[in-house]
Amino acid sequence: MEPGQEISVDLERGKTLIVRYVATSEPHEDGTRTVFFELNGQPRPVRVPDQSLVAKRPPPRKVEPRATPGTSAPPCRAWSRPSRRLVGARVARGDLLLALEAMKMETAVRAESDV
Repeated sequence: MEPGQEISVDLERGKTLIVRYVATSEPHEDGTRTVFFELNGQPRPVRVPDQSLVAKRPPPRKVEPRATPGTSAPPCRAWSRPSRRLVGARVARGDLLLALEAMKMETAVRAESDV
């Protein structure tokens, strides 16, 4: 696409996205570029790898190399119904397997099928 060019993408009946390409940045040291576009009139930047470039430095890691496994999530509590803790117990679809609580939010994990 050329700068200023606009396309429409039909997702389903009655849902259309209008994408307008604005510009592309100069290459970053990690071999990526930032592409600037508008999605339904809202400005959006996205960083994408440029396959024609050789990175001058590796991309940043998402996790610290010395991080202890399991420390990336907030602390949480888990508990289950006492009757379900037994190995070999029968489980029916919809039975509560366990509940997780983190940051004052509770999530129930239920069986998807009979076992």
